[in-house]
Amino acid sequence: MKKRVFCLVLLLAVPLSGCSLLDRNTLSVEPHAEQYVEESSVLRAGNYQELVNAILYLVSEASEEGKIRLYDYQGDVDADVAAACLEVTRDDPLGAYAVDYMTSEYDRIMSYYEVSVKISYRRDAQQIRAVKNATGSSAIREEIQTVLLKFGPELALRITYFTEDESYIQALVKSAYYDSPQAAFGMPEVTVSLYPDSGTQRVVEIRLTYPLDADVLEKMKEQTAAEAWEMVSRLSPMTDEKKVGDLYDILIAATEYDTGTEKASAQPGFVKNNAYNAYGALVEGKALSEGYALAFRLLCSAAGIDCQVVQGTVKGAEHFWNIVELDGRYYHVDTAMGDLQGSEWFLMRSDDEMENSYKWDREQYPACVSSPVE
Repeated sequence: MKKRVFCLVLLLAVPLSGCSLLDRNTLSVEPHAEQYVEESSVLRAGNYQELVNAILYLVSEASEEGKIRLYDYQGDVDADVAAACLEVTRDDPLGAYAVDYMTSEYDRIMSYYEVSVKISYRRDAQQIRAVKNATGSSAIREEIQTVLLKFGPELALRITYFTEDESYIQALVKSAYYDSPQAAFGMPEVTVSLYPDSGTQRVVEIRLTYPLDADVLEKMKEQTAAEAWEMVSRLSPMTDEKKVGDLYDILIAATEYDTGTEKASAQPGFVKNNAYNAYGALVEGKALSEGYALAFRLLCSAAGIDCQVVQGTVKGAEHFWNIVELDGRYYHVDTAMGDLQGSEWFLMRSDDEMENSYKWDREQYPACVSSPVE
C-alpha cells in the first residue's frame, strides 16, 4: 500500500512534542553519513531521529529527491514521515534556510518501508554547500571579514548557541569593516536574515551590497595596498614607537585634510566619497578623519604594529582616530587632527589627555593609561 504525504509548511500542522532541536542530539551535517547510507541512492533509518537525520543529509547534499528505508521502525510511519519533513523544513536551521517545500510518499515492501522524498529549494546547491559553521563572536567576525576582503555579496553561517538578533550581526559587520582598511571603500548595505525565526541554533544569512562594482573595488584595493607598502618601505630599522611617529609624519605629509568635502557633507543627500577611506588618503591625497584613521590602520598593519580604528566625537561632531599598542600599552593617535592643526600633540596620548575634547565608548576600546616616557 502506498501512502503519499505533502509536507507543505504553511498547510501542515503536526505536533512535534519531544522532537525539537533542543531535545535531540546536535547534528553535524557532513557530505558523508555512513550510518544512514545503505546503497548509493538509499538511506536507512530505524527511528524518528534517524529519519530526520536522513532527510537532513539529503538537504545538506542539495538532493532534489532521495529514498529512505525504514527497518524495524519504532513509531507511527505515517505521522512520523510528515512530522520529520515539517521539522526539517520549519525548525532545522539549514532546512529553514534552504528548503521551500517537501513532498513524500512511502511503500511497505516486505520487511521494511521505503520513503521517497522530493525537495524543492529556495537556495541553489552552491549556496547550500557554502554554509559554514561558526560559534562565538570572534569566529563570526572572522568569516565576515573574509567576505568583506573579497567584496563577496553574501555569507551564510550556521551558528550554535545563538541568542542575539540582527543588530548584533550588523555591529560585527561594522567592526570587521573598520578592521579591513585595505578593502573599506564604503560601508556596504547589510541585510541580515535568521533561520528559523527562533531557537539557539540558527543559520544567519548576511547579504552585502557595495557602493561600487567588485572589479572597481579590487583595483582600488590593489592601488591602496601598493601606496601603503611604498610608504612603509621608507622606514629604516627602528623601534615600534619610532615607526609610529614616522608613519604619523608620512601620512600627514602625503594627505590633505579635505575641507571641501567636510562642508559638502552637511548638505542634504550627501553621499560619502573617497575622503572617507584609505584610498582617498593614500592614492588621491585627500581625506577626512575616517579616511586618515583607516589609512593609518593600514600603514601600521603593514609595519607590524597593532592598531585599531576608533569611532567617537570631538566637541560633539563625529570623528575617527586610532589606538596603537606598543609593548603592551595603548596610546591614542589622531593623524587627521594633527594634520589640520599642524601639531604632533595628537601623537601617542592617554585617555586623560584626550577626554576633554574627545568622547568614545571606553568599553569598546582598550584603556590608554599614560603617554610614553620622554
